[in-house]
Amino acid sequence: MESQDQPSGAHQIQPTLESLQRLMAEFPDMNPGPVLRLRMDGTVEMLNRAAREVLKLKGAEGQCWYDLCPDMNADTWEAIKSSPEPVQFEAGTLEQCFLYTHVCRPDTGHIFVYGADVTAHRIAEKALEDQRAQMAEMARFPDMNPGPVIQFVEGGSIVLANRAARRLFDKPSLVGLMWRDVCPGMTDALWERIEMTETNVLHEAQVGDRFILFTHTPRTEAGNSFVYGSDVTEQKEAERLLAQNEKMATLGTLSAGVAHELNNPAAAAHRGADHLKSAFTRFQQVMVQVGRLDLTESEFECLLMLDELARERSARVSTLSGMERMDLEQELEEWMEDHEITDAYELLDDLVEG
Repeated sequence: MESQDQPSGAHQIQPTLESLQRLMAEFPDMNPGPVLRLRMDGTVEMLNRAAREVLKLKGAEGQCWYDLCPDMNADTWEAIKSSPEPVQFEAGTLEQCFLYTHVCRPDTGHIFVYGADVTAHRIAEKALEDQRAQMAEMARFPDMNPGPVIQFVEGGSIVLANRAARRLFDKPSLVGLMWRDVCPGMTDALWERIEMTETNVLHEAQVGDRFILFTHTPRTEAGNSFVYGSDVTEQKEAERLLAQNEKMATLGTLSAGVAHELNNPAAAAHRGADHLKSAFTRFQQVMVQVGRLDLTESEFECLLMLDELARERSARVSTLSGMERMDLEQELEEWMEDHEITDAYELLDDLVEG
């Protein structure tokens, strides 16, 4: 009667011992991660399909686990066997990395290994580590700059100043100060231009004994502005020396001109003295010749009149042009040669002026 109360086909859903054994045998291969059963000496007794794929083996039964597992060594294996708690061991590379959990069962004489693929996790950790390193490097970047680097927010409050900037302004920290108060020579007009412009703004300032050219960049979308300083002290000194050399060259040119102007009158005076000496000698010779002529009193008075007339004419300023003078000299020279007058050339100047 009891058998009649059972649902029809109940014997079909009752698992048999054979089906349970088959299910348990298939269970490891149903695990997506590697599963291994090892003896206490490390010999592989059983491994699932995933373990074969990971280890790239068709079969590993009979081989030693710490020879198959990358980076496994005898010391690690001894620690696994002696630990009452599960021991995790990570093996592989960034391209394929597995975390193996070892569970030791001394009562059965086995060690069970369960693997989990942590490749994606390790790649994410590596990317995060690289990002942190990059951020740390970027944080160090301003201090690596040999020139001053300053960052300020809208309004001018400094939020970053590298080592070179702190050394330039001789302050342990510039954070919190107003850039327009720190920077020498900052005017209201210049500050307004820095705040409003969309291009770089240059400002040269003297800080201590150094001349610095500050380049202000346009404000970023986050509202920050950067200032990059370049030391132009040596350039300014070179410009000063160049300007001084140019002044010295100009002074040398002026000095040469003054010396030339001073030398011309001296040379003219020297030539005039030579001419006067020659004229005086000539005058003495003429006087001797006149004394030998035995002139009468009327002839001598006529000679004196000619001498007076010559002095008057010589005092006059010549109104002749260069061409007129040359024409007259040529005409007189030809007339005097026709009349056989000696030393005609020496008389031309006085006669033309007369």
